[in-house]
Amino acid sequence: MSDQSRKPPRLANPLAKTQQETPCRPPKAEPQAREFQVYGLETRFCGRTTELESLVDVIRDIISNKAMKVVCVSGAPGLGKSRLVREFQRSIDMEGRGIQLLTSRCSKEESVHSLRTAESLLRYRFGLPVGTPEEECRKTLHEVLKGIVDGSRLAEAVQLVSFLLGLPLPDVTVPGTHIGVDSLNARALNTLFNLLRFDVSQRPLVLILEDYDWATEQDKETLSGLLHSLKNTATMIVLVARIPVAQHEIGSDLTQIKLKPLAEVPMTKVVKHLLRRVKKLPQALLERTVDRAKGNPGLLEDMVRLMLQRGLIVDRGDSWELKIESLDRTRFPSSIRSVARERVAGLKDEERELLELGSVFGPVFWVGGLLSMSCGGYKIEGHCQALWSDESLVEKINAQLLSLESQDLIAYRAESGLPEQTAYGFANPIEQQKLYSKIPTERRQYLHRMAAQWLHRIAPSESFQIQEIVAWHYESGGENSNAADAYYRAGQLAGSGYQNHRACDLYRRAIDLLDESHSEILCAIYCDLADTHSILGEHDEAQAACEALLFHSAVISQSHWAGRAFLRIGRMASGQGRYDSASDSLDLAHRLFDRSGDLDGVSDCLEEVGKIHWYRGANASYRDALGCFMKSLSLRRKTENSSNIALSLSNIGNIHLARGHVNEAQESFHEALLIRRANANRLGLAHTLVGMGAVHYECGRFDDAEKVWSEGLILAGEVGDRELSAIMQNNLGELCLFQEKHEEAETLLGRAFDTAVDLGDRRTQADCLRNKARLASCRGLWERSLMLSRESVKMAESTGGKQILGSCLRTRGEILASMVKSGTDVVPEEQGDLEKEASAAFQRAIRYFEEMGDMMDLSRTLEAYGNFLEQRGVGNKARKLLSRAHKLRSAFSQQA
Repeated sequence: MSDQSRKPPRLANPLAKTQQETPCRPPKAEPQAREFQVYGLETRFCGRTTELESLVDVIRDIISNKAMKVVCVSGAPGLGKSRLVREFQRSIDMEGRGIQLLTSRCSKEESVHSLRTAESLLRYRFGLPVGTPEEECRKTLHEVLKGIVDGSRLAEAVQLVSFLLGLPLPDVTVPGTHIGVDSLNARALNTLFNLLRFDVSQRPLVLILEDYDWATEQDKETLSGLLHSLKNTATMIVLVARIPVAQHEIGSDLTQIKLKPLAEVPMTKVVKHLLRRVKKLPQALLERTVDRAKGNPGLLEDMVRLMLQRGLIVDRGDSWELKIESLDRTRFPSSIRSVARERVAGLKDEERELLELGSVFGPVFWVGGLLSMSCGGYKIEGHCQALWSDESLVEKINAQLLSLESQDLIAYRAESGLPEQTAYGFANPIEQQKLYSKIPTERRQYLHRMAAQWLHRIAPSESFQIQEIVAWHYESGGENSNAADAYYRAGQLAGSGYQNHRACDLYRRAIDLLDESHSEILCAIYCDLADTHSILGEHDEAQAACEALLFHSAVISQSHWAGRAFLRIGRMASGQGRYDSASDSLDLAHRLFDRSGDLDGVSDCLEEVGKIHWYRGANASYRDALGCFMKSLSLRRKTENSSNIALSLSNIGNIHLARGHVNEAQESFHEALLIRRANANRLGLAHTLVGMGAVHYECGRFDDAEKVWSEGLILAGEVGDRELSAIMQNNLGELCLFQEKHEEAETLLGRAFDTAVDLGDRRTQADCLRNKARLASCRGLWERSLMLSRESVKMAESTGGKQILGSCLRTRGEILASMVKSGTDVVPEEQGDLEKEASAAFQRAIRYFEEMGDMMDLSRTLEAYGNFLEQRGVGNKARKLLSRAHKLRSAFSQQA
């Protein structure tokens, strides 16, 4: 039955606030089958038996030998690449044979950093089409993955898959402590690979990647990862491209299937099948069409469509009637592009106008958008009341769409990509391009502005991809200011999902549209751009963004923006260990914030200056750090920003604990925890749990410490903060050492160290090496213990921080002391006097802790050094050290 017999779906009023009244059109039984139909009649597949058998042979081979195979199906447009792949799917009955199928498609519109291929595979895998609400996506991921992933890693797996799907991730740490985006990309893709490895362990897997000609570097990296991860599994990867993929690009066994033009006999069969409703098909027409198509079945199909559109063939229902006289005078186009041009030229005016509206959206358009853009005609005609009083416009557009669909010009899209919206796509992208190019420039810009306005209102606001499309429409419509706003918003959303390279691209696109007359918004954009480059470790680019921020802040004479630039410059310098330079920048930032009355800015400066005191470890550094944090807290209480208050409280708690003021530390952490839990701030809560666990540890409440740090580790995994996860694992590993759980300690410390190396976190690396040296010492592996302790000291020295260096020196002293006590011979790498070296390490550590005012670590070091001297018979000095350590520990115990 012809599609024209279907009743039009009821559409919403074009000016309604939302389009929720629009019913989604039910998908057809085989929504993709329309690709291989001409006016509702399925086309014939023939002439590709050899190629089809080659594909079938490959799938048989991988099932038998459990070895991955890669196939490239290549050929010019119209030769039937996609049709061959679809027939392959049908011929082997994948579902019936228990073969899993996943498909994806490359796009020339994607950013070089896009993870679109991975996203498409996952959406296909989990049944989550574009536009599925975020909450539903996460729920589905959790339900499916809990049957695959170990419970302790489930939350992390859900977050990583969510990242690949482009879903927003929770807030993360301040610039300089974020996880690296490259590491996150690698971990997320590794999760995809692990998931596919699980799938292929259950049943054979076929991956189809179409339009590989448009593959980006990221697409190729994803393919490389798939090839490596699934190497010895029953996996078939099919690449569909116009040009054959080179063997060296794959680096694996590659089967080439190159489609050539069909021979005359199969082409004749195709024509006869296409025109099977014609009762008496003239031989001359048959020969003419076959000759003109030159072996291209796609061109042949388009020629038949063109004949039907022009009325050279008339659809009489059960049969088609040929207009022989008209056909004799008709010259058929000789290429797919020329057919597209003729098809567009043959449209009725109203049909062309409607399709021009759709072409502005691109290959896919939405009915609601057409309704909105069509209202302009009513304004011109002066019949605006009709927009609300009748359904004439709705019915008219609906009838036109069904007519165009019956002509194979457009096709219904089962996946709309927008909530509650009915979507169509152009059957031939070339026709969409031809229609778009014919629109006069001024009208084209107007339509882009209308499209942007409609999408901005109707599309999900949390999708950076949609916001980027809105921005592109505004830009194409000549509204640079609105476009820049939308690109900026898209960049912020991309950054919140850790798509940081993409965020930088979007910020740059916004910047390129603006000049000094928009310095206010440029300040905000450059500020976020600097932060994002810092996250990526691109310090030169971040510095350049800060310089631009300084320029635009001067243009508008806004000192608080200049303060933010110097704050970031100081923060970067501090992270690189350039403390003097950092202090100068932060001092200037402080003065600028003071001038503008920006209390949040002043507080931020005080926090950064306090950290410099803390990290440098100069004389009375902890006292000075505490002073900065207390001043910051006082200011933050005035602004009533609870998240910032909790941050200051946590920093204060850390200093109190280091100085041995356990009660004050516990009170600070407790208040911070109450705020974090009330705000449901998982990341902030995890950071505060680090300190609260340390309080329990120092007070000997080891079960409580383990419980708190374990909760923190789970939270760190949920929010995707690997740096924090490494800190938690290192702390738990150290606790296991104390409890003599050596196997568990080795696992935790190994994971923590690998993560810290991956992130370039030298401070955590040094602490992990220190604990690994202690573990080796407990096992009597003296040579390894000395090597690790030596590396920990070297790593700590590279950080420029005296606190971590003092801890590593104390541990080295303890290991050397244990060797002296056990009578172990000196290993070749450690020639010299062990007693003197141990004493030197202890003395140096004591000096650092005294200078900083770190009473907690000082007491530990005094006790360790005193015990060592006592063993060596240096009684008087040992008693003094132990007495001093005892007094400090007694004070801590009384507070606890």
